[in-house]
Amino acid sequence: MRNKIFTLILLVFIVSCKKQEKKSIEKKDEIITENYDVSTTEDTLNEYDLDQLQGIWKSFSYYLEHEQDDKDEHKNEYYKVVSKSKCIDIILREHEMDSILYKTYELGFIDNKNQYKKGMEKPPLKTKGSFLVRNLKGVFQKGEGTQKFIEEFEVSQNIQRNYDTYELLDDGFNYKNFGVVEKVQFKKVLALPVEVYKELKGISAIEVEAFNIAELSSMVVVNVPKSYFYEDENLEVKKRAFLIQNDKAYLEEINDNSVKVYYDGAKITSGYLKKSEVTILQD
Repeated sequence: MRNKIFTLILLVFIVSCKKQEKKSIEKKDEIITENYDVSTTEDTLNEYDLDQLQGIWKSFSYYLEHEQDDKDEHKNEYYKVVSKSKCIDIILREHEMDSILYKTYELGFIDNKNQYKKGMEKPPLKTKGSFLVRNLKGVFQKGEGTQKFIEEFEVSQNIQRNYDTYELLDDGFNYKNFGVVEKVQFKKVLALPVEVYKELKGISAIEVEAFNIAELSSMVVVNVPKSYFYEDENLEVKKRAFLIQNDKAYLEEINDNSVKVYYDGAKITSGYLKKSEVTILQD
């Protein structure tokens, strides 16, 4: 009888141990699974597209709301036109028109920044990727009193696109011009200022057409038989120049009752038109 009781107690003990062992194994499996999930979670690189960079951009620091004024505290003033994979940089020394530099180059993406190490054969640039490349190799640069070829590639992973008061772009590149190296933040603008447009067209009208500047710019079309230019945004001083119905002009600025525009005809004419006399064309 005692032997039977002892055997029963032993069996109960063994079964209990088996259950505990099974629970322990299940618990270990659960922990291992959780650790595996964590260890396989990796940060992925952001992918960008050239479509996100298309348009006309101007250097920009911040907007003062109480003054309703934009501030550009960069040492030089920068404009950038991106048309598909082509890019043109326009740099005004210390924000003055009397010293201007421009250079054109290819823009695109790669997936691995090691592909563009010095001495390596460079693969073709793509329209999408994680690393933005400025292909300045063989670029003909004009300005600073000289004309020269540049031979370098620049790669950036620090691309930022923001939408606040304006549509903003920071491409992460170092801009080295007129003895100054600086990072540049850009805001998207309606069109190049008329002074910059005139200068660029004077240097190379071919570049203006090749970069599709008209297509990238915001435009207005005159919707009355005759619309006169004014000297000021308040439309107080009327000029002799005018546009006729269906004429298209580059749009620089939109005000309450006027628009600042310039017209590229036999000569470039600029000023303010009555807002009610034009239609702003949508992109």
